[in-house]
Amino acid sequence: MGMSLKTGQFYEFGSFRLVPDERLLLRDGRLVPLSPKSFDVLEVLVRNSGHLLEKDELIKAVWPDAFVEEGNLTLNISHLRKALGADLDPRGYIETVPKRGYRFVAPVVVGGLTQPAPEPRTLPVRRLSARWLVAAGIVAAITAGWLRWLPARAVNPEAYDLMVRGKRHALRTGASEMELARELLSQSVRMDPTNSQANAWLAYTLHSQYAMTMGSEETIQSAEMFAQKAFALGQRSIVARYALIHMVEFGVPAETGLKLGREALAAEPDNLDAVAAAAEAYFRAGIQDKAIQLLEKVIRADPSRAQVRRQLVRSLLFRGEYERGLEIAFEQGERAAGSVWTMLLYKELGRFEEAKKYASSDFKTFNGYFEWYMAGCVFEAAGDLPRAREVWTEGAGRVESLLAVREHQHARAFLGVMYAKLGLREQALEQAGRLMAAHPRSSYVPFFMAQLHAILGNRREALDCLRLAVDSGFRMLPFLYYHTRPALAFQTLGVDPEFLAFRDGLEKKVRLLEAPVR
Repeated sequence: MGMSLKTGQFYEFGSFRLVPDERLLLRDGRLVPLSPKSFDVLEVLVRNSGHLLEKDELIKAVWPDAFVEEGNLTLNISHLRKALGADLDPRGYIETVPKRGYRFVAPVVVGGLTQPAPEPRTLPVRRLSARWLVAAGIVAAITAGWLRWLPARAVNPEAYDLMVRGKRHALRTGASEMELARELLSQSVRMDPTNSQANAWLAYTLHSQYAMTMGSEETIQSAEMFAQKAFALGQRSIVARYALIHMVEFGVPAETGLKLGREALAAEPDNLDAVAAAAEAYFRAGIQDKAIQLLEKVIRADPSRAQVRRQLVRSLLFRGEYERGLEIAFEQGERAAGSVWTMLLYKELGRFEEAKKYASSDFKTFNGYFEWYMAGCVFEAAGDLPRAREVWTEGAGRVESLLAVREHQHARAFLGVMYAKLGLREQALEQAGRLMAAHPRSSYVPFFMAQLHAILGNRREALDCLRLAVDSGFRMLPFLYYHTRPALAFQTLGVDPEFLAFRDGLEKKVRLLEAPVR
């Protein structure tokens, strides 16, 4: 039985009928399910059949209120090809023009009449709003016969361009990339303070800089401020949610981060920023399998996303999939995922010569507290304790110099842990006291201090700190498991009955978070 439809324009091609007003795609009268964004992509292509549409044009037409990567478009094109089948083999309905874009190649009939010769490209009429019509330059663009599809809100074009360039650098790795991203995004926010996307990407960049010890406590406070501002400006913004999820370790509860991630994924399941945001939320909530599944989806769609590749390699390390982690790390033919994770993968595989090569080759360039600590652990696991002590001693000196310039809670935590590895008990406990006093509500600080006490042999204090971490919201179960590995802090606690009972309790909390929301 056919479906009852409102009268209005429709498009027919092959055995399909596209009804924009009803948001329906029918094949021989039967509904073909499509995601909202896949439908939008198809509509733009069909309305402009026979024309080559550049990738940037399609992205701006389908995602006018968001800033998304090219991989989002690629993913939706792939979904459309599966939904449409290959009746016009080999090109199918949608032709790819390499390095340019896409063209809908099937003959299209509009409302039962053969479509006239295509006019110059324009957006679907239903997408034009008052905001679009008042945007600067629209009349001139139409007169020129070329519509530059801009975001739905009227924006400062220069500020928008700065945001686009800034995001591109923010998604890469390396200190110089982060510094350039911060500069570009800061300029964008100054020019257009009400742009939610620019504020969100600036928050993301500041968080990345803090994680790389390129910023102080003021840096992470600024990141939180810009993340909250971005969310207030655009609560439906995927990027604003992404930025807030990164604040989980700095006061945003893991449960809140998970809610934000799930909402982002439900709203736009094919938006790679939404998928990456949800992956980070699941990871920080301790739900490792789901995080890996989502990270793999992003990398399949856009292999160039270095930050996501790094996160995937880290997650595979924590899950014990060491060979798979190395495969992902070297997929791009370079150390795109970051040497510290590659080094640890070799360590866990018992390939100590390769692990030590990584630790030694990067030894003089390490500028991160985590890298110094883990490099020493590699040498300890390999049975070279003198070399391990050299690394921790050098690392402690570097971190002391950093802290003399700016305060950084993670750097101070690992300074304390390296002191503990060196047997400098008083210095280690001093760092623990300073951190616990300065960050009484943190969930991560007590977890770090549990490691410090475990290394010093303070079993009771270590277990008490772990309980405090969980009571304060710590849910990253994979961290706990990984640090029971050889040469790491909780190795000696790994068979302790009280530690195992604590671990089981944390597993139950994570399973509750993992349960589907009703």
